[in-house]
Amino acid sequence: MQSISHLIHRHYLKKAAFLGQLSASIRSRLAPDLAPHCWVADIATNQLTIITNRAERATLLRYQQHEILKQLNEEFSAELGRPLYRLRVRLDHRMSDNVTKPTKPAINPRTSRYKTECAKLREILE
Repeated sequence: MQSISHLIHRHYLKKAAFLGQLSASIRSRLAPDLAPHCWVADIATNQLTIITNRAERATLLRYQQHEILKQLNEEFSAELGRPLYRLRVRLDHRMSDNVTKPTKPAINPRTSRYKTECAKLREILE
């Protein structure tokens, strides 16, 4: 049986590991009831994307966005290359404790691809 490193390109493994480090750093700063429900999903064009499973948690993250970005820019300046300027918070209700099915699934293809990629990265990080 082959190891996972033979099945997934090295670039994606490195990116997943780095996103895991960012998640751990952010969680160390967040409140204990918020931290386990937040994951760094992506970094693109100076924007950090965090996923959480409830709207009230997303609001708390948005209130703390300046502190989060400042901490990551200081702690990971060498790895990031350029500073992060924007924090984006996404909701993924599939990670919720009480999952309810929507009456009308109205997900566009772009959002569907984004959620699939994030789910793959979460699996790698866990």
